[in-house]
Amino acid sequence: MPKAATVHSLKSALTADPKTQVLDVRERAEFDADGGAPGSLLAPLSTDVAAGGLFDAQKPVFVMCRSGARAQKAALLLEARGFVDVRVVEGGMEAWKAAGFPVAGQVAGAWSIERQVRFTVGVLLVSSFVLGRAVHPVFYALAPLLGAGLLYSSLTDTCGMGAVLLKMPWNRR
Repeated sequence: MPKAATVHSLKSALTADPKTQVLDVRERAEFDADGGAPGSLLAPLSTDVAAGGLFDAQKPVFVMCRSGARAQKAALLLEARGFVDVRVVEGGMEAWKAAGFPVAGQVAGAWSIERQVRFTVGVLLVSSFVLGRAVHPVFYALAPLLGAGLLYSSLTDTCGMGAVLLKMPWNRR
């Protein structure tokens, strides 16, 4: 079972040894928008690179994501592949930034996937209303479909629209 680590223990480890192994399993768009802990290696969980020989399996590995859920999944993956000391950073980047610790790799003007999803849903809802009024009432049906999608997304902790947006050219580097 992976150990829990606080952002303060990660900061202390990085201060003691800047080569501390830190794995960030968020997507590229999230990393660009929010940055990461200095020295962290980005290997999105969705690509299963989390255990691809990127780190020394005998040394501690700190795993982080936005808030902790994906980091837990990645940590279990690493342990299953022989890593002996895997530590999940509680609260992830949200806690790191809340503590006021330095952030590296942030790209100016980049939008997180969450922000892109909110924008897309907003555009689709306004379009549904405008097209329903101006063209045909059938366009009003888009609003409850979007609502159902958001409900499903929250209940399953998945996001189909986010997965699609990740494949867009502006999110690929």
